[in-house]
Amino acid sequence: MSNKKLAVAAALFFISILIGQLGLHNRTLWYDEAVSILEGYFGPHGIWNAAKDEGIPPLYNIVLSLWMKISSSELWARELSVLFAALAVATFFLLASDAIELKRAVAASVLLAFIPLHLWQAQEIRMYAMVEFFAIASCLFFWRYLEHGGKTDLAAYALLSAPIPWLHYTAGLMFLAQAAFVAFNHRRYRNRMLGFALGIAAVGLLYLPWLPSAIDHVMLRSREFWTKPLTFERVWVIVGLFAGAPKIGLWTSKLAPWIFLIAFCAIAGTLLRSRERGLPFMCWLWFLVPLLIVILVSLKRDILLARTLIYILPPFLLLLAWTLDKIESEGVKRAFVIGLGVVALVSFASLRAYLFEPNWWAKSATRKSAKMIARFYKDGDIVIHSSRFSYRPFQYYLLDKGMKMCLIKETEQFPRLFELIGRSICPSDDESVKRIWYVGYADFQNPSFHRRAFEWYAQNHRFIEVSYFDDFFLIGLFERKSGQLVPPEGLWDADR
Repeated sequence: MSNKKLAVAAALFFISILIGQLGLHNRTLWYDEAVSILEGYFGPHGIWNAAKDEGIPPLYNIVLSLWMKISSSELWARELSVLFAALAVATFFLLASDAIELKRAVAASVLLAFIPLHLWQAQEIRMYAMVEFFAIASCLFFWRYLEHGGKTDLAAYALLSAPIPWLHYTAGLMFLAQAAFVAFNHRRYRNRMLGFALGIAAVGLLYLPWLPSAIDHVMLRSREFWTKPLTFERVWVIVGLFAGAPKIGLWTSKLAPWIFLIAFCAIAGTLLRSRERGLPFMCWLWFLVPLLIVILVSLKRDILLARTLIYILPPFLLLLAWTLDKIESEGVKRAFVIGLGVVALVSFASLRAYLFEPNWWAKSATRKSAKMIARFYKDGDIVIHSSRFSYRPFQYYLLDKGMKMCLIKETEQFPRLFELIGRSICPSDDESVKRIWYVGYADFQNPSFHRRAFEWYAQNHRFIEVSYFDDFFLIGLFERKSGQLVPPEGLWDADR
């Protein structure tokens, strides 16, 4: 590896760190992030047990808990993902420069740093940026071991692959892509197959402590998954994310899937014509195998989420740059360059929307409304939430305020997780409560419940004021009149 490449990779790393700061302070917690940062206050043992309820492996939250020993601020927690996303961009450049010329590898790396699907995950307090980095690093040393046969490359491959199944289950599908690549090239790499098998075996052995929980999550809880049945429309929207991460409602949301389809066909056609079986073909399998498996599984049980497929964005971008290298016709090449320009345009249009327009998920009213309630909260008050999606973020934002807070109905039963981060159900009665801050949130599991609950409070307690209102939040203050603090159980099921 030349000093020039390492210098460029270092420059891309620092540029990506700076890009990761864009709008970072405006991000607010959503439910999964709030759970992760709340778990971060506890040690590995508690996180390990809580992860058995959550349905995800524990590694990210354990690393986050160590990271939070420096600072427990939300901004600092986000910087962990910024760091790994920047490492992902730098490592991607090192991989891409093995397949395409240096300037195109730089261009592809810069596009990766700016593309909103990547940047979104680079700013989340979740494991996805970490998954992306380890996936790229695994493929980099997988390729270098196959090409050069060095023991150092094999050791690095095993070491950097080991965290992947500890971070997210679907990320493990990339090992199937690697195995398929070795199988397609069994004659070329027959002297490397044993080393590859040993590397995979090492990853498997290190995973054994978590394997029983993984089997429970993947197999036994399949009926509990919360997403709706898979539709072609959702697949169409998600594949568009690889061509610029459009925001629904923008013109980009209609254009991006078509860009993806054209690019996909161009890549496939170029691979067929060139009979390529090297690094670009490895990237093709790395992109295609996980995507197809996730779509096929989703026909029965929908697991198709863009954030869980973040690790197949880098090979797609590398293949775009490689295809441009291989096109011989000047006219076709010009058209392809224009297409790449459109990808960049779509990305920047969507990025602008992401950074500067309201976003109910990444830039909700949780922090602002939590601070507002904290400002006017008095002794004898209680904050009651209609949904866990507002309760857990509020729990973090109000952690040091000593305020009473609870949830009308807990829709998920996670005893080990709640033992760690706190239980949430409201008491049936509490004589010390004089005023009720009702926080209604449009929960996707029951979108109209927050309004019905508000009406119940207005009928059973004395309404004082609406403190905040938007499409997703409805916050009202009530003076307590009756003994009942929460609506009856039947209100949740009404009109569902």
